Amino acid sequence: MLRILLPGTEEKEEKETLRGLEPGAVKARIAESLAKQEFLWVDLETPAPDEVELLSSVFNFHPLAIEDCLHRLQRPKVDEYPGYLFLVLHAVGPDARGHGQQRQQERGKQQEYGKQQDRGNQRERGNRERQAPGAGGRLFRVAEFDIFVGANFIVTFHWDKLEFVAKLHEEYRASQQLMEKGIGFLLQQILGRLVDEYFPLLDRIEDRLEAIENRIFLSPSQELLSEAFVLRRGILRVRKSLSPQREVLSAILRRDQPFMRPVDRAYFMDVYDHVLRLFDLVDNHHDLLSAALDAYLSSISNRMNEIMKVLTIITTIMMPLSVIAGIYGMNFEYMPELRLRYGYPAALGLMALVSAGMIWFFRRKKWL
Repeated sequence: MLRILLPGTEEKEEKETLRGLEPGAVKARIAESLAKQEFLWVDLETPAPDEVELLSSVFNFHPLAIEDCLHRLQRPKVDEYPGYLFLVLHAVGPDARGHGQQRQQERGKQQEYGKQQDRGNQRERGNRERQAPGAGGRLFRVAEFDIFVGANFIVTFHWDKLEFVAKLHEEYRASQQLMEKGIGFLLQQILGRLVDEYFPLLDRIEDRLEAIENRIFLSPSQELLSEAFVLRRGILRVRKSLSPQREVLSAILRRDQPFMRPVDRAYFMDVYDHVLRLFDLVDNHHDLLSAALDAYLSSISNRMNEIMKVLTIITTIMMPLSVIAGIYGMNFEYMPELRLRYGYPAALGLMALVSAGMIWFFRRKKWL
């Protein structure tokens, strides 16, 4: 899907491919906007091969940057090229059961483009693609989000459908005043909304963490332990995505950028503060989960100790009874107790008396 945002236009030029839009006219219009240095935002969502070609034929982006767009889930980074920056970021969203079919369609388009460009590298691209954990325990999905940003243009590239991009695009189409604030403000809006998508995810993680903590002492089980480890993998995955993105924002703020006005720097600092806050939340959730796992192991250990204590008490009580039974079970001829009329009831009474005495002793010592 192709979205083009230009100043002074209210039309939304989006199709599944460029065939219905006359590719030559679209390319000419984008090239004209670049030549005039007008505000330009091009969003490529699940692009077809001829839409991907815009990156090289119209914008003349570096082949390495285009290759990074085609490879799934590259590490977040910022690369500086003459006249523009290339950002690789990670966006998150709730995992959906029906998302697998959409991924297959997107991967098909990606492989189709790879065949047309370089058949020899197709297998390598397939091997380098990575996805979120299996649907059996996924808390969320991670989608790569690429941005090309110059002094007067932004090109966003993503294979997954991202709601915050569509909403922001609609807001810009409805307000020319937003376009007048420049490319730097738009980039800040994109980064801010991408980062803010992590907060609902951490809220869901916190809810599951509280549920695990409540169940630890009520009904500890192997299933609970498995759920805790799935949650731990999710937290580590969030941290793995956030850590390099913090470096990306820091790199943008460290130097003057042609698209960033002095008034925009405060907004970028706000986005950076949100990332730091997310780091604090992730670390806090990780510490709480570690404490919950320690409590789970302690609970299991205490439960095992209680079981062993009961079994030990039973064994201790049975030991003198076994001694009494063993003595009177010996087959000696001269054992006067064996010929007593009430010898059997006396032996049972002695056993009962010994057992009662031991139970009283254990209770006095508060072992039982």
